[in-house]
Amino acid sequence: MNYYTGVGSRNTPVWCRIAMEDIAASLAGKGYSLRSGSAQGADSAFEIGADNACGAGDIYIPWSGFGTGRPTMFKDYHVLTNKQFEVARDLYIETGIIPHFNEMKQAAQKLHARNYLQVVGHGVTVNPSKVCLYYAEEDWITGEPEGGTRSAVMLSRHFGVPIYNLMNQEHFKKVQKITGIRPREWYIDNQDRISSMTDRSKM
Repeated sequence: MNYYTGVGSRNTPVWCRIAMEDIAASLAGKGYSLRSGSAQGADSAFEIGADNACGAGDIYIPWSGFGTGRPTMFKDYHVLTNKQFEVARDLYIETGIIPHFNEMKQAAQKLHARNYLQVVGHGVTVNPSKVCLYYAEEDWITGEPEGGTRSAVMLSRHFGVPIYNLMNQEHFKKVQKITGIRPREWYIDNQDRISSMTDRSKM
């Protein structure tokens, strides 16, 4: 199975969430399985797109009841275990991705530990995704994503997974070429019309 990580900011703009739905549907048609986290915004958009195309997926949540999505016959939900938490914590500290992990609040720790699974899966052996797709604002000094998405992106870099920030026009063009979705400008120009539609098949 070819896996991809689809994550990002809760504040991902409408046009990009619509594009994410189309990206997820396209990748489902190509046999890719989604790894995401059921948070509002980008995560939910990728999940909706995969569901619309009956795509496979593994959705990782930090604790029971998190998020609003639901399992389907093609997609499973996985609650972070204590062992997975420990492995993620140790890696974050050892790599310096989150050196202050132990000083964080428990909820934040679990959310970041869940991000580890979004990149490598929940199997006995590490199985990194083929690509990480996301939307997040970037620190203007380091160029690193801001917010909770950072840990998933930095982990992807650590494991050699290609990363594409859909906020970046050049990154978007590369993803568009691979998936066959519409141009970035189309989503921006039509976001109000599309978001108000109840039947997306009329697009």
